[in-house]
Amino acid sequence: MSTAIISPLKDCYLRAYAMITQFIDVCPEHLWAKKFGGWPLWQQVYHAFSSVDFFVLGPGEAPTQALYAADVASLGVEGAPAPSKEQLREIGDLMHARALKFIESLDDSRLNEENAGLTARLGSPMTNIWTLTMLGSHMLYHLGSCDAALREHGLKGVF
Repeated sequence: MSTAIISPLKDCYLRAYAMITQFIDVCPEHLWAKKFGGWPLWQQVYHAFSSVDFFVLGPGEAPTQALYAADVASLGVEGAPAPSKEQLREIGDLMHARALKFIESLDDSRLNEENAGLTARLGSPMTNIWTLTMLGSHMLYHLGSCDAALREHGLKGVF
């Protein structure tokens, strides 16, 4: 079974995950709970990790144990208090495993198949290729806000 299309998209996701975990490592404590891009930096990362469940959960599958209510994960409300970096790394590891399980369940012949769970959550047809693309790009979007915060405070970014 071919993964010629999946492989570069998986690489994009892996790079995004590596950079967002690097951000956790380099973000100074004094910036961790500061708002940037409308949300505390930690919450941008938490949202990026939590979105994996949103993208890949199938119908009837239980979500990953969360640190905060769904409205914090979805950026509906600001969360408090800020979690430790270690807590966020643990959630990230759980979500990373879930993302890899989804990615590794696919081959190129399944990319245009409907992602039933995501289709139900969004109310319109979503395919596996759309899901796979969003796993990396959504994480990179939020990493961009986090990276900009580092740079605007005179620090080296992760990009």
